[in-house]
Parts: sequence; structure tokens; C-alpha cells
Amino acid sequence: MEEIKNVEIKQPTSIEENSNGVEELDQAAISKMSYVEQDSYFYNISEGELNLEDGINCPICRNKGFISYVENNHEKVKNCTCMKRRKLYRRFLDTGISKDQFKRYTLENYKADNEIQKYCLEKAINYSNDVAKDKKSYWLYIGGESGTGKTHLCTGIITRLLNSDYEVKYFVWNTEIPSLINQRKSFYQEEQDNYRKRIKEIKECQVLYIDDFLQLDIETKESLSVAYEIINSRYTDDSKITIISSEVTAEKLYELSKALCGRIFEKTNKGNYVITYNDPKDNYRMKKGE
Repeated sequence: MEEIKNVEIKQPTSIEENSNGVEELDQAAISKMSYVEQDSYFYNISEGELNLEDGINCPICRNKGFISYVENNHEKVKNCTCMKRRKLYRRFLDTGISKDQFKRYTLENYKADNEIQKYCLEKAINYSNDVAKDKKSYWLYIGGESGTGKTHLCTGIITRLLNSDYEVKYFVWNTEIPSLINQRKSFYQEEQDNYRKRIKEIKECQVLYIDDFLQLDIETKESLSVAYEIINSRYTDDSKITIISSEVTAEKLYELSKALCGRIFEKTNKGNYVITYNDPKDNYRMKKGE
């Protein structure tokens, strides 16, 4: 199995980023500067507040996100190196996945205690490598019993994709689908507009992570219809990636809807990235003591 590399957001590690930023000068040194140089200097030693939003403390720009410099006697600004980390952090928040989930569920801390879990982890690593490195738009489907670590693996994969500059949206099926069905069936224009807006976001995002797919107590024709609308739209766009976790195995999915199963299977590199936990006794959550 390939060694897993840490891909979480880190604090500054380079020599430049660990520096103390702009050295503060005494009044005599400042008086020797031109007015433009003074303006640039005072801007660079002023304090910003971006760290209050994302917790990233940068000594170079002092949490403003920009660095001032003088060129041809004109003051200019450029992005600080910390902005890459700040943008990545914002992408994490934009997914809709909690910060706690990102922190807890990484591929690095997934405990593969048996052959099934080792197999699933290896598949997850291979998938994230293929997509992140080769920019392939493969899909992933993980099916199996509750507590087998499906959400853990998917969140770890999402972390890697975010670090590779992918944009991700998170969609919890059994939380959102009932309200979406009600909006779809509503006689009120505003409700129908809300449905179309959310469905548009889900259809058009670069990477969609669907958690708890088809896991309502009773799957209705309406919910399967919404599922087909989402899956078929993304199926016809080769630039879109869809990651799905569900208690519904691939075999059960085929029984529910051959059309859905066929489209998902084809996009998972013809089933190469369909992962199924076969042992219902393999409850990952219970083993972790959660």
C-alpha cells in the first residue's frame, strides 16, 4: 500500500513564512525614506484581522493578506504567500462539511484493522491519487453497513481533492432530500425557485460529495426521481466528479434503479471505484469506541 502523505492545512513551514516579517525601524531610519517608501513601510507593519476569520497567523503580512512594495517610485501591492492557505481554508468551509469532521476523518488516521478495511483504504488512496494527480473525473461509490468508516474515507478523499484545488459541495441525502421534494411539489413559486437554485448548485459543482445516499426510511418515487435528475446531469458532464457514500450496496442499488446503478457504475471507471464493505460485523465506529 502506498504511504499516505499528510495533506491537511498546516501553519507556515518555509523559512520565508517563519520569518518575523518586516523589521520595525527607528525614526532616524524612517526619515531617510521617501514618502512613497514610508507609506509602503507603514502599511507593511500595520496589523490586519484575517486571522480572526481563519485562525492562520502570518508574520509576513501581519494578517492583511497583501504586501506593499515600491517599484519605480510607485507603491504596489501583491498577495502574501499566506493567501494560498487562506483560500484553501475557505474552500474547506464552502463544502458544508464541519471543521471537526475534517480534523477527525483523514486517510492518515483511518485504522485498517482487518483485510476488508485495508482493501477499502487502499482503494480510497488509489482513487484520490488518480483524481488529484491525473485530473481524471472518476466517480467513487462506497456502500455498506452503518459504522464501517465510509464517511471517514470519503472525507479523507475530499481533503486531498481540496488540497489539489478542486471545489467541493457536500450534500447529505437524508437531511436535504425531504425538503427538496416538498419544494419541488409546492404550488408556491418561491419554493420551486429554492428547489431549482439548490439543485443547480448540486448539478454544477466541480466535485459533489453525497453522504447517506438513498437512506430514507422509505424511498419514494419522488426521491428516486430527484436522484436521477442529479446523477444524470452530472453523468452527461465529463468534467464533474461525484463521490457517494451509502448503506445501499451496489447490488441493492441495482435493485432500486438499474438506470442509476448503470450510470454510477460507468463513471466509477466501470466499477473499479465501487467499494463495498461485505462484513456487517465490521463496525468501524464501535471499534473506535464512539
